[in-house]
Amino acid sequence: MLLRVLITLQNTTNESFLNQVNQFEDVLPLYLQIKKPDHFRDQAYFQDN
Repeated sequence: MLLRVLITLQNTTNESFLNQVNQFEDVLPLYLQIKKPDHFRDQAYFQDN
């Protein structure tokens, strides 16, 4: 996912680049928040099955 974003950023003009970086910085904390630590994810996985 991150790699795709970086490739997209490389292919844009400078102004567009800055806008996308700002948007990316807004989204990144949310993305990291959603990604739970492994042991929480594993616990949920075992509870579901």
